[in-house]
Amino acid sequence: MKKLNPNTVPWILITLIIIGAGIFAAIKIKGNKPAPAASLPKSSYLAFTDEVYDTIQKNYWDKISEPQLTKLYQDASDKVLGKYVPLTSPNKAGLEAMMSQAMDGLTITQKNLYTSLLSANVLNNLPPAGRSALYTQASQQALMYELNNVTPNQNLYADLGVNNNATEAQIQQSYQKQAADLSEQNTPQAKEKLAKINNAYATLSKPSSKQLYDAQGLQATIISKQLSPKIFYMHFVRFSPTTSIKEFTDAVNGINNRPDALIFDLRGNIGGYLDLIPQMLGFFIGQNQVAYQFLNQGNYQSFTTSADKLPGLQSFKKIIILIDGQDQSSTELLAGAMQKFKVGVLVGTKTYGWGTVENEQPFPIPDQFDFNQIYSVHLVTALTVVEGQPPIQGNGILPDIDVSDKTWPAKLTTATGDASLTKTVQNLISQ
Repeated sequence: MKKLNPNTVPWILITLIIIGAGIFAAIKIKGNKPAPAASLPKSSYLAFTDEVYDTIQKNYWDKISEPQLTKLYQDASDKVLGKYVPLTSPNKAGLEAMMSQAMDGLTITQKNLYTSLLSANVLNNLPPAGRSALYTQASQQALMYELNNVTPNQNLYADLGVNNNATEAQIQQSYQKQAADLSEQNTPQAKEKLAKINNAYATLSKPSSKQLYDAQGLQATIISKQLSPKIFYMHFVRFSPTTSIKEFTDAVNGINNRPDALIFDLRGNIGGYLDLIPQMLGFFIGQNQVAYQFLNQGNYQSFTTSADKLPGLQSFKKIIILIDGQDQSSTELLAGAMQKFKVGVLVGTKTYGWGTVENEQPFPIPDQFDFNQIYSVHLVTALTVVEGQPPIQGNGILPDIDVSDKTWPAKLTTATGDASLTKTVQNLISQ
């Protein structure tokens, strides 16, 4: 199974958790008449909960005992019901007995809500909190959009102020005018707007990426340009399993003259599809190098680079890798691996420290209890590790040169021997 960390927050379930107790209380106050017991067997609720329970024990990144997990369920039940229901034993049998007692006399609607909120609360509270979740069909769809770099509610043409039938010349003209106006405004709002139109232009200005966007809603993930005869710039905006590798190789292979310095900008990239890293890192260091590891229940699984060195990269004698506190998951892992193999100099600030891996396809639950909803489990299955280092989760990746240090330009010039390259990096960081 492929792995990823899309960092997609399941807002639907979070909202459900927040308001669930209030809804539950309201239902109880109204005193709805219980549905006939034969319409939906109570055992379906227990079967569903047992399967979620087993999925956690088998696949969760950390070892969790029955007493520990059962206690999480009891705490969740107390929160959902607003009252204490005792456990007869600290195991799955005790959980079933507690649920049966808690649901005694409830309506079908109340039982549905209780069962969904119970598992949702447990998953949400598994460390790191908020990473695992009970998914609805809508949550799964949002995950797929995130994974495939599709933003259905965003219109890049509208961002540039043109219609969907705009010509290449109209797109360029609108972009240049807005970019010039926004560059003169030194405000956070202007910078945010400029980043937005830069992103739109990166996708719509190239026929290949524009065609993909028009057909499938896919946005460009690599923004590249020549900053000077000696410096080439690439901004890796986001991970996409369908386009990132091709965009990267096209950008490198499309360089006409061979500059001797590359600025590889990872800032603001919240990560995503981990399976890209063995190939992306391989372009820099070659095949069969340990790119990263997963930590699952005390065991480490290593992943090696899968691509040969990309010839177009070999002309770069100096490589600067820009990172910041917004970098998460896959981006942190890529930056850490590049640092380990001394691909270039990491410049910026410490990354976010989001080092969890969730399953790409949420774990299915065969026994469902609600005829109107299909639930699945989105679970942290591993922590990411750069070999020989602590897990990224909670630690992040430290730069070689921290720009919060006022002397960082001098340190970078010493490291590269190139004052003009330092000046270019300063300009990029100040934007």
